[in-house]
Amino acid sequence: MSHFGSGPCDKNCSFKKTGRLYAQLRDLPLTIFGQSFSFVDQHPIEKELEDFRIDNKVAEGNNTHDIISHDKTAAMPHYSIVLIPSGSVIKEVAAIKLRLKEAIGWYHSVHAQAHITFNLFAGGELTLMNWKHHVQQFAARSQAFNCCLNRTGHFSNGAFFLAPDESSRLELISLMKAFHHAAPKGGFGKSTQPHVSIGRKLSEEQLQIGKELVGEVNLSFICDNLTIRQFDPQAGQYKIIERVDFCKKKE
Repeated sequence: MSHFGSGPCDKNCSFKKTGRLYAQLRDLPLTIFGQSFSFVDQHPIEKELEDFRIDNKVAEGNNTHDIISHDKTAAMPHYSIVLIPSGSVIKEVAAIKLRLKEAIGWYHSVHAQAHITFNLFAGGELTLMNWKHHVQQFAARSQAFNCCLNRTGHFSNGAFFLAPDESSRLELISLMKAFHHAAPKGGFGKSTQPHVSIGRKLSEEQLQIGKELVGEVNLSFICDNLTIRQFDPQAGQYKIIERVDFCKKKE
């Protein structure tokens, strides 16, 4: 049964080229106007798009969009559209992150709250208003459904994550594609590879430690919202500015 309106599907993790290209390839640090950014001052675009580009590589057989552009939106506020799991799953993922930190030390995304990213966008108040309207209209016709995270996975860039079971994965992909259809302007990244990130840029040894540490996993929750977050440059994290629950409850 469909939980939302249907629409044409785009390729996984596509990016709009809006302006001068100035980012490096996947495995190189992001360079903006000749300046390289480390994890301390890394631009939010690079932090969020890393996993998307690797998603695309896995899904499309090396046909990656490794070059990204951000000339027109560099100085604008940055936002993400995410699905927030239940409080119990958020706590469990935080506990996993803490145990991994105790085992390998600090790592990228160790403090990020559990979420499944749908879209990234940048812009002013009008852009934000348009995206809020899109989220609200989409949530009004969407129905909640069960999701289960029951395995770990990783991308070739060292991203380590929890992945949904096959039934949940297909439901989430359909939800993502429906949301991407007719999305407002201002978006610079979208994903159709649902996952909950644990850490990024881990070495092969650290990935193995993570897999052994997590072991068997079975985290269930109800997918019942889309949430808009704004990037806080000072904190280096996204903060929630609005959560919109699906109007149709789980049957």
